[in-house]
Amino acid sequence: MTWICYSCGEKNPNSTAQCKKCGGTVAAPSRFYPPWVIGGIIIFFGMVIFGTYLGGVFGGGSKTVSIVAAFVFVLGGGFLMAFASPGRTIIEAAIGCLVGMVPAAIISKKFSLAFEQPIWLLIVFGLIAVILGAGGAWLGEKVQEKSERNQG
Repeated sequence: MTWICYSCGEKNPNSTAQCKKCGGTVAAPSRFYPPWVIGGIIIFFGMVIFGTYLGGVFGGGSKTVSIVAAFVFVLGGGFLMAFASPGRTIIEAAIGCLVGMVPAAIISKKFSLAFEQPIWLLIVFGLIAVILGAGGAWLGEKVQEKSERNQG
């Protein structure tokens, strides 16, 4: 039986309390990893712009299709981010999503990719997106854990 280091993703035997690669401990880290937050910002920014654009183009200008497309892409972005990263990156995905949503909303509005919405509705959509991004990250972590168990 092994444990996975939260810091670097290295597999370690249960007989050790520290990671053989980076020296990390068995306990989950109490901090988050800024590089994954930056990655999350980029991922979510791109996903929201792309999802909104696709929804507008293929949805015939439907608000509902644009919103659903953007949310599906955010969920997928959280999943991909967590699945690709070593250790746990759920909080990083939520923060990246929150920060990435702001410039995405500004650009979407400036280039008419999004529809006119009152500010309170944009805030609600942003909060839903953060929850979906974190939910996607949680799913990605579960799939990653299952995959690692099957390999080990």
